[in-house]
Amino acid sequence: MKKNIWAIIPARSGSKSIRDKNIKLLNKKPLIAYTIRSAIKSRVFKKIWVLTDSIKYAKIAKKYGAEIPFIRPKEISGDLSTDDELYEFLFKFLDKKGITPPDFFANLSPTIPIRSNNVIKRGVEYFYRKKNLFESMRTVAEQSQTAYRNFRIIDGKLCSIIKKDFDLKKLMKPRQLYPKTYIAWGGVDIISTKSFLKNKTVHSKNVLPFVADQLYVDIDHKRDFEYAEFLIKKLGSKL
Repeated sequence: MKKNIWAIIPARSGSKSIRDKNIKLLNKKPLIAYTIRSAIKSRVFKKIWVLTDSIKYAKIAKKYGAEIPFIRPKEISGDLSTDDELYEFLFKFLDKKGITPPDFFANLSPTIPIRSNNVIKRGVEYFYRKKNLFESMRTVAEQSQTAYRNFRIIDGKLCSIIKKDFDLKKLMKPRQLYPKTYIAWGGVDIISTKSFLKNKTVHSKNVLPFVADQLYVDIDHKRDFEYAEFLIKKLGSKL
C-alpha cells in the first residue's frame, strides 16, 4: 500500500563538472532515468516529481515516467542554490494551486544511478516505523576510514580537519580508537511537511540516520561515470 509520500528528484541543468550531467548517457540511458526507475520500482510513492529548470530535461524525465509540475526558476537553480530554497518554492506552488501536500517528501538525488536491494522502499518503511520520533531522515554509509583522520591544507601545511592543529601525531592513533563516521549519499532522504513549514529547512536538529551500506557511486566526474558503467554491467539484474 502506498504511503502519503511523494518522491522529489531535483535535477538542475547547470552542472559545471560535466555538461548536462543529469541527462548524460550511462550505459545507453540518461543518468536521471536510473533514479526515476528506482522510484517507480519501489512502489511506495503517490507521485514522482522531477523539479528541473530545463525543458529538455523535463521531456526526458517525462519519457521515463516522472511528472513535471513546473519548470524551476533560474534564481533557485544556480550552483549555490539550496534544497531549502527549492522546497520553499515547491510549497508556495502547492498552496497557489490549492494542492494539499503529502505528509512527507522523499528527496532522491539524480546523480546516484545504483540503488540496490530495494533501498528506497526499505528506507521509507524504516522511517515510517520511527516517524513519530524524528523530523526527517538522511541515508548514510559508514566510512571505511574515520573522518577524524582526514586533513585540510592551511598555509601550505597539513592540518587537522577538526580544529586548527598542525600536530599530526594526534591523528596517527589506530583507527579503532576513533568514533565511526558516516557520509550522506542521497539514496533516499525524507522531509516532513510539518517540520519544513515550522523550521523552514529540510533537515533540522532531529534527523534519523538510515544506514544503508551498499555499493554506490555519486556521479560528479568523468571517472565516476566510468566506474558506474562498470558496476551496472557487472550487477545487471541485481539492481
